[in-house]
Amino acid sequence: MGGGSESLHVGRVPALRRVSGAMLTLVVVLAGGTLTWIAARTAIESEKQRARTQLHLLAADTESAIDDRLLAYEALLRAGVGLIDAFWPIKSDDWQRFTAQMRLATVYPGLQGVGFAARGDQREQFPIVFLEPLDESNRLALGFDPMSEPRRRAAMERARDTGAAALSAKVVLVQDSRRGLHTAGFLLFLPVYSAPDLPATVEERRATLRGFVYGPFRAEDFFRAALADSGNAAFVEVFDGDAPSTDTLLYRTGDGGMPEAMTETRHLPLAAHEWTVRVSVPATALSMTNSPIPWIVLGGVSTTLLLAGLAQALALSRLRMQERLRADRALAERERRVPGLLSVALVAGPAKVGERRRRRQAIDLLPRAPPDVPDPYLARSRPEREAERIA
Repeated sequence: MGGGSESLHVGRVPALRRVSGAMLTLVVVLAGGTLTWIAARTAIESEKQRARTQLHLLAADTESAIDDRLLAYEALLRAGVGLIDAFWPIKSDDWQRFTAQMRLATVYPGLQGVGFAARGDQREQFPIVFLEPLDESNRLALGFDPMSEPRRRAAMERARDTGAAALSAKVVLVQDSRRGLHTAGFLLFLPVYSAPDLPATVEERRATLRGFVYGPFRAEDFFRAALADSGNAAFVEVFDGDAPSTDTLLYRTGDGGMPEAMTETRHLPLAAHEWTVRVSVPATALSMTNSPIPWIVLGGVSTTLLLAGLAQALALSRLRMQERLRADRALAERERRVPGLLSVALVAGPAKVGERRRRRQAIDLLPRAPPDVPDPYLARSRPEREAERIA
């Protein structure tokens, strides 16, 4: 029973060693995979944060480009107000020379012209009397009273009562509507008073109002010119007011949006009005060309497979070494037991067991001789063996 248990135990040891080697390889694979996943997730979150930062910068650049462009046009209108104050009553030739010096088409792209809407015989009428450059399109606007249209009127009243520039809501310019076009546009108004300084009260401002210097804009031309120098490759949408919709859309780059995009929305308070700017970029296109994520995954997988192979090789090497040590110990134990067993077999005598049987048992206990070395006993002839047995 003891020998059987020992044999069973010895038989189980290699199997257990193999299982432990497989477990070590599995642990290495799981640990390597986990570390690779953690590193990849960290890199992905870092890339997302980097993308959000880049998107924030793109949105800020877009906002700054629009704001700067509108301020430049407001400065142009203020120059027109100064001209009227200095040369009142102003004539069309004076206005024409002024706008020619401004080089509108070159220096102020996106602006359709610079005009003056003067107070008429009735206090609430402000027909357009000057508009330069006086091309075929702008001629269609001469004589039109912006006060007659609610959205223009709202902007003009804000400008009149505050003494500051006022931006209108989304409109279709007279130049376009009278040609059957429905292009989105807007206007910027700046009030002109007869008093040398800004009147102190709203009543005084209304009483001394001479008219408005204004600039008409086609939204498409304005925003294209404003964003041309920003180097901004993002998808940009601009809406009138604070509620983005198809009806309030002023400008959009391209023909459609991005199905999977990162978006930042900004509200721009400009000239007593508000625009909503929405900047979008592809969710994976901001910096993936230089992203370390593919290299992290490749390196992690390669390292994990290499370590798993090394762990498996070490486990197999250790198993073979232990099996060899067990075999050597077993052989040494057998050699140690041979002298004692031979003595017992020889002393027991014929009464207990035959000489031949004792010798066979003793020979079986000896280490096996190589195949090419003859057994001294078996090499004798049968008569010789019989004579030796009788003796």
